[in-house]
Amino acid sequence: MLGSSHTIKNSLNKKVIYSIEYRIFTKDNQVKWLWEKGKGIFDESGQLLGIEGIITDIGDRPCTEKLLSQVEDRYRNFFENAVEGIFQTTIDGYYLSANKALAKIYGYDTPIQLIKNLNDIENRLYVQPHRRKQFVQLLEENEVISNFESEVYRSDGTTIWISENARAVRNVKGDLLYYEGTVEDVTKYKLAQEKLHRQAFYDQLTQLPNRSLFMQKLTQCLDKLKQDSTNEYQFSILFLDCDRFKAVNDSLGHGVGDLLLIAIGERLRNCLGEKEIVARLGGDEFTILWDDIDNIKEIINLAEKINNAFKPPFVINKHQLFCGISIGIFFSSSLEKEQYNYLSPPQILQYADTALYKAKSQKRSYYQVFQGDMHNEALAELQLENEIRQGLEAEEFILYYQPIINLTNNQLKGFESLIRWNHPQKGIVTPFHFINLAEQTGLIIPIGLWVLKEGCKQLDKWHNHILNSSDNHKTIPIISINLSSQELNSEKFLPTLDNILKETKVNPEYIKLEITESSPIFQEQSTQYILDAIVDRNIQLWIDDFGTGYSSLSYLHRLPINGLKLDRCFVTDIETNQKKAKMIKAILSLAFDLGVEVIIEGVETEKQLEIIQEMGCIWGQGYLFSHPLPPEKAGDILLSSN
Repeated sequence: MLGSSHTIKNSLNKKVIYSIEYRIFTKDNQVKWLWEKGKGIFDESGQLLGIEGIITDIGDRPCTEKLLSQVEDRYRNFFENAVEGIFQTTIDGYYLSANKALAKIYGYDTPIQLIKNLNDIENRLYVQPHRRKQFVQLLEENEVISNFESEVYRSDGTTIWISENARAVRNVKGDLLYYEGTVEDVTKYKLAQEKLHRQAFYDQLTQLPNRSLFMQKLTQCLDKLKQDSTNEYQFSILFLDCDRFKAVNDSLGHGVGDLLLIAIGERLRNCLGEKEIVARLGGDEFTILWDDIDNIKEIINLAEKINNAFKPPFVINKHQLFCGISIGIFFSSSLEKEQYNYLSPPQILQYADTALYKAKSQKRSYYQVFQGDMHNEALAELQLENEIRQGLEAEEFILYYQPIINLTNNQLKGFESLIRWNHPQKGIVTPFHFINLAEQTGLIIPIGLWVLKEGCKQLDKWHNHILNSSDNHKTIPIISINLSSQELNSEKFLPTLDNILKETKVNPEYIKLEITESSPIFQEQSTQYILDAIVDRNIQLWIDDFGTGYSSLSYLHRLPINGLKLDRCFVTDIETNQKKAKMIKAILSLAFDLGVEVIIEGVETEKQLEIIQEMGCIWGQGYLFSHPLPPEKAGDILLSSN
């Protein structure tokens, strides 16, 4: 009370109103706080007559105010030293308060700088201004928001990611006063999250979307197609495969192959607009998804644009690499609407793959659009592929032999081995019905190696039989065996060839391996060692179907070629076509000068035989002499010729 008395005395001396708080002890020894307000009453001479005023019991208010003061001090200490940014903003986007942590997050030295410079939060803070509108809308709807992530600008113009927790502050009437909340810099988390996302959904080599992301996008397109009631929405996918990419990998290495894949991805990206995305499924397979396409013409134009883009060579480590592209196209309108509900993303991809398979079987660097009947064709080809595999295991394949004749004396030179399939239901099946599929599926490798072994075994039988006969004029036949480029590029080829020669003990000088002129192996300098290895084993190397391939004669002096087999197309109408006759004559002259032998195949008439004999051709083959024969009948001809 001493302090209170002094306050009252001073107020009375100054003749002003006083206001004091003090405590008293009641008769039951309880503390009571009082608030007293009063003033002095004076007479005309200024003498104090008394005091008038009011005294109010204020209970424990001073303790409460002291507690509030302590809380306020603690809050201010927390506000100033918090690790997280803390803010209060007006409804229209201005800062009322900010702490040091928030200033640091946004790149300012002090909170005062932040408040002064960030005077338009919507446009000056958020990279995407609409995020502020979303922030406000969520607070209006929910009063609070949590983990609201946005990309924002720092004072130096760089960007970071923040996460905001905030609430709307209202008065007792419910009127909105301001927004307050906290800010955390989550840039490191977002970068780690983005890295994980890219690892999960993007190809690490080309940085294109991978199969997982592509299938997600395709699922979204399919859902839109199924839900579209206007029948106007359509989409399309292109399934792309790089022709002869494996040859690049095998010849120049996987490092060059990887660089080529990156360049292919970039070239495809440059062909696309905003509505299309390109993905790498794996290996050399790429896909393009076109969302909301108007008509098939657009997708055909894109296919042609891609086709043209792949005509110039890729330059990789000073290598000029020509890499064609085959394209299978699925367009959603190619199916009836009733079929949409039964479609699935893997099935759509399969349809595009079916069209791609069709494109590769017909023409390189071209495209095919999926049609409903292609599915049935694909199923039939799958069935045929399985039957070929089973046929190999069940030893259903056999060799027929067509005689090669010396046209100067009408004597037998040897035979060309030709595969046939003794199908359990269809009987004898010619290669026309299965060899293309075998090449597309890689089955040509085991088939070709079987032909090589079986042909050598048969040649050895004939040689042993003839050498053990008593005939003094013995004809030792040669055998021609066809090879595919896939066989030659197979790692198994040379070891298998050596094993066959060792097992059959056949004289390799009587073996003639024929490679089709259009085979890519003639265009690959890196595979010359295979051809040299064949010749080193004393085996003859011939070019089959000469005149139908790349029309390049460079390999006649570059590669170890022993002979040419002129395609039957030159002989077909030689009786009336003088140009063909002159071409045959020129080829025979060139071959003679190079020391290379020539066999003309497809000889079917006496007139054709007469013309090529006059030209000086020594060897011939065709139906005029004999059809392909089973081993027993071929053996009979061989014995009769002896």
